[in-house]
Amino acid sequence: MAGANEGIGSNAASLTRIEGFRVEYIGKEDIMGLASPSFETASTKSVIHAAAFSPVYSGNFIASLRAAAAECRRLGIRPVWVFPEEAKARDWFSQFCAETEAACYVLPRRKGHLKYAVELAHIARKENAAIIHTHFSRYDIAAWLAKAICALDGKRVEVIWHVHSAFPPRTNCVRLAMDVVKLALMGRACHMVPVCEDLGRSLVRRGCPAGSIHLVSNGIDIAHATQKSSAPAEVRRDLMISDDSVVLLGFGWQPIRKGVDTMLEALDDLIQGGMKAVLVLVGTNDDLKHYVDKWPSPSLKSSVRVVGGTEFVSDLYRAADVFISASRYEGWCYSVAEAMLNDIPVASTDIPALSWAADAPGVFFFKPGDGPALAQVIRRVARMSDHDRRETSELGRTFVSDRYSAQRWAQSITSLYEELLRCDGTRARFPTRERTL
Repeated sequence: MAGANEGIGSNAASLTRIEGFRVEYIGKEDIMGLASPSFETASTKSVIHAAAFSPVYSGNFIASLRAAAAECRRLGIRPVWVFPEEAKARDWFSQFCAETEAACYVLPRRKGHLKYAVELAHIARKENAAIIHTHFSRYDIAAWLAKAICALDGKRVEVIWHVHSAFPPRTNCVRLAMDVVKLALMGRACHMVPVCEDLGRSLVRRGCPAGSIHLVSNGIDIAHATQKSSAPAEVRRDLMISDDSVVLLGFGWQPIRKGVDTMLEALDDLIQGGMKAVLVLVGTNDDLKHYVDKWPSPSLKSSVRVVGGTEFVSDLYRAADVFISASRYEGWCYSVAEAMLNDIPVASTDIPALSWAADAPGVFFFKPGDGPALAQVIRRVARMSDHDRRETSELGRTFVSDRYSAQRWAQSITSLYEELLRCDGTRARFPTRERTL
């Protein structure tokens, strides 16, 4: 790979480039793996996705990037990936890099904003990047600094901060000061892409210029979200759940935020009322186990199953009678859309981030933190006739697939790129296929 040893001095040795199955440590001569595929010349403009993403399962995010890569190539734009070092250990990583036939870089852990910025600036120069698009916040400030470094060399780079997660409802003086520096000051040189309207309003409240905010809702990998590996009866049997039980499914990776206490309170209410119900909670963290173990009703524990995550989420959805989203705050809730695609009625908290589902068939709302109200919603769903449930589920599935596919997300994102590359950079000429807040 020509020019691989050019660039950033002592920092170069810590930068990794992966092309297909080829790994090269820039600044070193270590080459591992197979020969890389051919790539477009560096004269082609590129978009760098710098994503602080490394979970076990690739989920909808990687599927969305894969769709974006195809759309970028259709427009003559090269995608370039940047991930944290820990992503290399994931099964999806090498396959994703090979499938998209794109340059992929890995940044080391805990290097700090300035060192990350130097490395991002080097990648931007090497890959002729016109845009640095960050995800999940770790590289936001580094991208802003990289933009400044590139400007010193006379290279213009636009920066997009993709805001995936909700801001905590409680704040403090330190957080407020950080918001002023990052959003109100640095944010003036960046473009913001929140995943829902509520996040966009939160950005404005925290000082971000309204003209730099552009809403693009998340997308679902429909094929993967509905891919089955086991029959519902088999899943229930593995979880030791009887056929006559009402199965409730919820996610509990962050118990307070996800409202696990509300789910347990509702389950208690249902059992006390005579319903044979079982709550399946997905998550393996200690906080979740603590919530279940310390719940004041000892008899409840036999009606709770705590399970780990799975690549085939459809198996869990289709084994359930009701999906519960009891979150107190969210960004854009993938799981609600996934449940709808799998024909499962949803009991959801009425929070601003779920406003996209306000008119969605098969979604029933309750007040955050209100266990008895959740129990009432579950009773209402349980009383639905087979005909009503089937008809509502079909409408809900169509609602999601028509509006929130990964392909639609990719089209909105690349439309944004296209306008940025075409215009003079002013935000007044930066529309997307979704409205600007």
